[in-house]
Amino acid sequence: MKIENAKHYPTSGKHLVFLGDQTSIGHFCALWQLATEDTPVSGFITFDDPQTAGAFSKNCSWLPLQAVSNYSAIYKQTEDWAITHQSIKQDFAF
Repeated sequence: MKIENAKHYPTSGKHLVFLGDQTSIGHFCALWQLATEDTPVSGFITFDDPQTAGAFSKNCSWLPLQAVSNYSAIYKQTEDWAITHQSIKQDFAF
C-alpha cells in the first residue's frame, strides 16, 4: 500500500484520546483540526516543568488536554481516566 492511499484523518464517531509529551503538540493539533466539530477530544500531555505546563493550559485552551509536568504522574492519571471511562471504551480512538 502506498502512503498516498492511507487515510490520514480521525475516524468519525470516535472520542479522540491524546497521550504524549511536548513533542507531540503538532500531531495533536493536526488531528484536532482534521476531526469534525462534534468529535470529543481529551487526554494528557507532559512537559519538562510546571511553568511550561501552565503556559500550555493558558495559551492552548482550545485543545482540551490536561497538562502535567511529572512524567510518572501521567501513567497514574491515564490509568484513572481509563478506569473511569471503562464502560464506553469502545467509543475511543487512541
